[in-house]
Amino acid sequence: MTMEHLLRPFAVLVTKWNNDELFAARVKLMLLYTGTTVVLLGTFSYLLFSSIQTQLGTSIREQVADPILQILILDKANEVLKSRIIFADLVVLGFVIVIGLLLTERTLAPVRKSINRERRFVANASHELRTPLAVMKTNIEVALRNEKMPSSLARETLENVLVEVNDMTTLANTLLDLARQRENTMTTASVPLIDVVTAAVKKLQPLLDEKGIIANVFAEATDITIQGDNIALLQMSYNILNNAIQYSERGDTITVKIKRDDLGTITITFADTGMGIAKDKLAFILQPFFRANDTHDGTLSTGLGLAIVKEIVDRHYGSINIESELGKGTTVVISFPNI
Repeated sequence: MTMEHLLRPFAVLVTKWNNDELFAARVKLMLLYTGTTVVLLGTFSYLLFSSIQTQLGTSIREQVADPILQILILDKANEVLKSRIIFADLVVLGFVIVIGLLLTERTLAPVRKSINRERRFVANASHELRTPLAVMKTNIEVALRNEKMPSSLARETLENVLVEVNDMTTLANTLLDLARQRENTMTTASVPLIDVVTAAVKKLQPLLDEKGIIANVFAEATDITIQGDNIALLQMSYNILNNAIQYSERGDTITVKIKRDDLGTITITFADTGMGIAKDKLAFILQPFFRANDTHDGTLSTGLGLAIVKEIVDRHYGSINIESELGKGTTVVISFPNI
C-alpha cells in the first residue's frame, strides 16, 4: 500500500472539513467534549493514584519489615493500580465519546434542519425564477429570428414579456418580505387588531368589488390589542385575506372574527366559502412555494403568502391552525397568548 493510499482518508477529511461547515462544527464539538473529558479524567486519575499510593505505602510499611521487600511490593501494587486506572479511564473516555456523538448530533440537529430548509428555499426560489426567465428568453428569441414580424405580433410578444417581468417583480417583492420577517428586528407597540384587519380589508376592497366577494369583520370589543409589529400584523391579515380572495368565486364570503377568551388568549378567525383545500395538502400549506390549487382567475400565486404569515405569527409567539374542505371553504385560526 502506497503512501498516497494511506493519506487519502485524511485528504477526504480535510476536504470535508473545508467544504462542510456542519461537519467542521461537529468535529470541533467532539474535540471539545473529548478534550475536556481527558483533562478532567487525567486530573482525577492523578489525584486518585496519589491518594491510593500514599495509603498503600503506609499499609505496606506497617505490615512488612524488610525495606527491599517493601519497595518490590509497592512497585507491583503501583503497576496494578496504574493499569486499572488506565483501563477505567479508557472505558469512561469511550463512553464519553459515544455520548458526545449523540450530544453533537442533537445539538446540531436544529442547525442542520435550518440549513436544509434554506437550501430547499434557494432551490425553490431558483426554480420559480427560472420559469419566467425561460418564457421571456423564448419570446425574445422568436422575435429576433422573425425579421418581418408584424407590429401586432411584436406587441403581443412584448406584452408576454411584460407579464413575466411583473410576475418576477411580484416574486422578488414577496421574497424580500419573507426575508424581512426572518430578521430579528421588530418594532413593538400596542396594536388594535380590529384596526389592522379593517385596514387590510380596505386595501383589498377594489379586488373584492371586482370579484363580487363580500368581506365582513366582527370583533367582540374594539379594545382587543396585542403587543406586536403593526406593519407585520397588517401584512399577515392582508396575505390571508388575499389568499381567500384568490381561491374564491363571485358570491363567496369572507368572515373575520376577533375575540378574547377568559385567559386572555386572542383569536382571529378568517373563514371563507371558497374552493377549499384537499386534506392531504393541508400539512404542506405553510411551506414556502407550496400551492394547493390553481387560482380561480389565473392570477399568479407565489406560494409564499402563508409562509410569511407563519413567520409573523411565530415572531409574535402565536400559533396558526388551518382547516379546510374541498368545495366548502377554508378557515384560518390564529391565536396569540396573553403575554
